[in-house]
Amino acid sequence: MFRTLRFCLLLLSLLVSGQLFGRPIDGDPDNRTYRSYAYVYVLDEQGNGVAGRTAYFWAEFIFGGTRSEIGLGSGITNSNGYAYITAEVTVPTWWGSPTYWRLDVTRPTPGECEDIYPNNVVKNGSWYINATFTVDFLEDCDGNGVDDDVEVILAEKFSPVFHKHSWDLQPNLANFDLFIEDYGTSLTIDLFDLNGYPVPTYQVYDEVDPSPLHLRGGFDGIIRYDSFGKYYDGLWRLDIPDGLRHTGAPVGNRPVYYHIYKEGDFVYLQYWIFLYMNDLRYYNQTDWGMWHEGDWEHVTIKLTSNYVPQKVNFYGHYGGYTRNASQCWWSSTNSLTYSGVQQGYDAQHTHLHVWVAANAHALYNRYDQVYRARNSITNAVEYVDNVDYNSSGYNLYFPYNYLDNLGDLITCTNCEVHGITWIFHKSPDVFGKSWLPFQGRVGKYYTTVPMLQMYSPWMPAKRTGWKSFTENEDEFGNTINWWKDSFVNIDLDGSDPPNGD
Repeated sequence: MFRTLRFCLLLLSLLVSGQLFGRPIDGDPDNRTYRSYAYVYVLDEQGNGVAGRTAYFWAEFIFGGTRSEIGLGSGITNSNGYAYITAEVTVPTWWGSPTYWRLDVTRPTPGECEDIYPNNVVKNGSWYINATFTVDFLEDCDGNGVDDDVEVILAEKFSPVFHKHSWDLQPNLANFDLFIEDYGTSLTIDLFDLNGYPVPTYQVYDEVDPSPLHLRGGFDGIIRYDSFGKYYDGLWRLDIPDGLRHTGAPVGNRPVYYHIYKEGDFVYLQYWIFLYMNDLRYYNQTDWGMWHEGDWEHVTIKLTSNYVPQKVNFYGHYGGYTRNASQCWWSSTNSLTYSGVQQGYDAQHTHLHVWVAANAHALYNRYDQVYRARNSITNAVEYVDNVDYNSSGYNLYFPYNYLDNLGDLITCTNCEVHGITWIFHKSPDVFGKSWLPFQGRVGKYYTTVPMLQMYSPWMPAKRTGWKSFTENEDEFGNTINWWKDSFVNIDLDGSDPPNGD
């Protein structure tokens, strides 16, 4: 069983047996030191000791009801989850003995990344024997309300399998980190104003936000735009070099990115994949020669407070749909196989299976209806996703080598950054990727038909669903997205059966 956030802290403080006492300081008769001892046990829900956790304990000594001093101590739990901690203060002898004292566990300031971060739990009193504390411990460097160790455990426990269609022109998943590292400041990033006119840009060299995607833009030397913030509305567009369009990352460097956040009693676990190209010009997938650079897609698993999957959002084409965990397909490992795959989650089947649409990369639950657009006059299919649900078919996959934390963003509003007051400005948190705050589209888009533009996707943190979860089981987003807005007499037909090619 993986560790949970709920731990028990047992403080045994025996005043009468010398666990809290004062002693004169050698050679200093005017002062006296008081010390408190804490026996700390850090346990998981199964009662097993948790080793290697740093516990912070403090004791407040009150003298005569008007004077007080706080002593702080810390210790690291051993293999049994046990730590022995002392906290002491030195006060003038004439203060006398403490008349009252309190025990608590240190709650660090968010961002300081202390090892144990409990709720506000305190014990007060003059005499305590076997004072017992039950607290929530968090090693929460990013401040999202989920223990950092637990984030890694959750990401690994539910790590998905991505099924691939034989038509897909992308050989492998791409690596956005390598893309930025390899091309750096040589990347072309265009900026357009609301009227579609290009705006000159300037590279920002910032120790806080060191990404080559951090640029400024403006006219006549006046800065009006920041790629990590907002001053006036504008569109940033990152070009992907032509030679990368139908490539992927080399073996050993293929990640699946994850992002975790908490709202209320639920934890949301997202898996993101990145590919260099969306290309529908082949295999008669559409009557239009449509393509665009860049493709970010993701699924989100909604977990209960006990980390049990409840629902899943599958995303594609700026929309998606929701399925209950019982409707999704799971396996006991993330091995690239159909063997052992079952419909419905249980404690032995924790790895989600996802089916990827050929060249369009929308994500699907098995046997679910695929995305189609029909002309309402001729009823001709203008576009259809192709998804291989058949285990006896090509049986292809998008393998990955590791899971990589996207982190999150810190947003300030009406704040001064680079000498300018921005409506908002974003920067990565302690785990956040340096490129995550980029407020633009990833890749150029291509136009072949009047009124039709295949836009490249936004960055993950700017995408629909970054920190929102749709509860509906019907499709969301697609019925009002750019497909319907861009065509005359085009409807999304919900009556087509699953494609299952």
